[in-house]
Amino acid sequence: MNEERMKEALESIAQHNVPDDSDLWPLIASQFERKSLVQTLRARPVLLALVLLLLLALVSGAAYAIGMLTGFVPGFGFATGDVYLLETPVDLVQNGITLRLENAVNDGSRLWVELSVGNLSVAERYSQAYLLSPDGGNIQAQRGGAIMPDQNTMRLTYLFPALGDPSRAVTLIVENLGGETFEIKFALRPARADDILPASPEAALPVQGEMRDSVALVLENVAISADRTVLQVSLSFEKPGMSLAAPWNVTMTDAEGRVYPLKDITPETLDMGTTRLYETTPLQGNERILLSLVSFPSEGEIPAFMDFSAAPVTFTFDPGQNPQVGQVWLLDESMQAGEFSLHLVGARMTSPDELLFEFEPTGNVTGVMLYSTFASGAAGGVPVDKNFSAGMTFSEMPNDPFEIEVRSVYYTAHGPWEVEWQAPVAEAVSFPTMTPAPSPTPLVIPTFASRDPLLLEVQSLSEKFDHTIVQGPAWVHVISENFADHMEPGQTYPPPYYQDEQWNEIDAEGWVTQNLTTHRDANGNILQQAAFIGSKSVNFTTGETFEISPYHLSFDLFVQELDFALSHGEPVTREETTCEDGSACLLITISNPVASRKVWINLQTGQQVQFQSFQRSKDGTEQAQFTQRFILVERMQSPPQEVLDILERVAISAP
Repeated sequence: MNEERMKEALESIAQHNVPDDSDLWPLIASQFERKSLVQTLRARPVLLALVLLLLLALVSGAAYAIGMLTGFVPGFGFATGDVYLLETPVDLVQNGITLRLENAVNDGSRLWVELSVGNLSVAERYSQAYLLSPDGGNIQAQRGGAIMPDQNTMRLTYLFPALGDPSRAVTLIVENLGGETFEIKFALRPARADDILPASPEAALPVQGEMRDSVALVLENVAISADRTVLQVSLSFEKPGMSLAAPWNVTMTDAEGRVYPLKDITPETLDMGTTRLYETTPLQGNERILLSLVSFPSEGEIPAFMDFSAAPVTFTFDPGQNPQVGQVWLLDESMQAGEFSLHLVGARMTSPDELLFEFEPTGNVTGVMLYSTFASGAAGGVPVDKNFSAGMTFSEMPNDPFEIEVRSVYYTAHGPWEVEWQAPVAEAVSFPTMTPAPSPTPLVIPTFASRDPLLLEVQSLSEKFDHTIVQGPAWVHVISENFADHMEPGQTYPPPYYQDEQWNEIDAEGWVTQNLTTHRDANGNILQQAAFIGSKSVNFTTGETFEISPYHLSFDLFVQELDFALSHGEPVTREETTCEDGSACLLITISNPVASRKVWINLQTGQQVQFQSFQRSKDGTEQAQFTQRFILVERMQSPPQEVLDILERVAISAP
């Protein structure tokens, strides 16, 4: 987790404020799990980019297929037609705000611009961008994106229609950027051969896999260089109004079963709901590649969504003249929305302004979204026993019969979804070389603000245990049990219980050179598995890949949080107790009305053996949220051959 992001969350907690960002909650709860690569790779980490998708208008997917394909342009994607690039960056400073036009690409279908902004007092959320047309009018941006790569910088991207004459000077206007309006004039130049990674000459592209449950995976484009391969993958839907209702990714393997780490490099201005761009290790030629669509945590299944707003199915509901909170209506109404059969079995008035409608699952239907002209809001509900619900809110509860529309249906699509592709023969293709990505910077060892004796005691114990385990080259085997003691409605991961097993190879100085992390359920079934080699990590289950800075193996998960608590005046208690195995333990508790945490430390070994996040109610009772308990930490000369075989499957570099 990004330490600055965590600091913001903890500072809000220290002031007894609930952070506005709902995504902070899982970040806070996951602090006890942050040494697990599987948890790290399950979603895009905030430290890499806080993505704010600004959907200004829909861009037709057909726009990406116009013209003759020329190749891949970094940051932009696969270009079509004649390609023009930014001639030179443009810098502006206005009322302390710095703006730099970093990149611009114009091809046969669109113009893309990228800007970096510094010294913004608040995060940009509402800027508008347009071009000045030759006749003096405005050409509005079709799509935009905003990313915060660090605390002081924001990166903005905008997508416009293609320029009629890219050789002419261009004027870009960005409004409401920190309260300022910027006017940037720039010029484009024709792209050179070394600016573009040529697309594969393979004539069989695009290639589409088998359509299953109206969804198919498509390999659109491939570009290969001597040091990387870039792929464009998309989803094809058999019916209009259909989309996926959950994040999706792709895994890539070859005929030998080797796993290729796929790094998601999809630009924010591309339609990320249906298209992905991936970068992986270089292909040597003639490999048979298998791409598979995955959605975590259900293997071979993915939540999907069908929009019926153009022709909704309707039903009439009569609340009666005097509906009361808690009132229940038993219903029995069947209806057909496209191919989906729906069965409405009841309704309940949960508050003076809310009705909750209950449906019995039929086929693969998992939810619906309702609409009425009388309603002020609607939401897809959560599971109710074996049924599912859909809620509606009202500014004033109706007391006469009124019509309700089923605007959309959520359902589960069943795969597998795969695409096979044969790479071109190496002898027939000259693979160019592109500039490699910069090497990651090692993590900085944190410094502590507090000199409290308790902090020094806990730090000393932690260093004692680390010194015992991290002392020279070895494999360190770690097993922990993890309990999600409190499950949110509809939560699918983490489950109530899973076991985390890690195999860490460390060098003479304790740096992790390889890691294999596996999550298993109570029956030993693998939930997800990830590997880390060098600076690259790949999640075999979700297909996600990230660059991760080298890290030193440590079993201290608490000293930094204790330092923060002591420095900010949070209540901290120290208690000597007995751990579950009968050993003498030190129990440290950090109390906070929003999120409290505990750690049990073995006084003899110094190991932090158990962690827990909990909430304390007003009457003093505690509700555990998440608990992590270490079962085994051991040094070994080598891991089982099975572990080495899995790590060797990762195609980090050319074979």
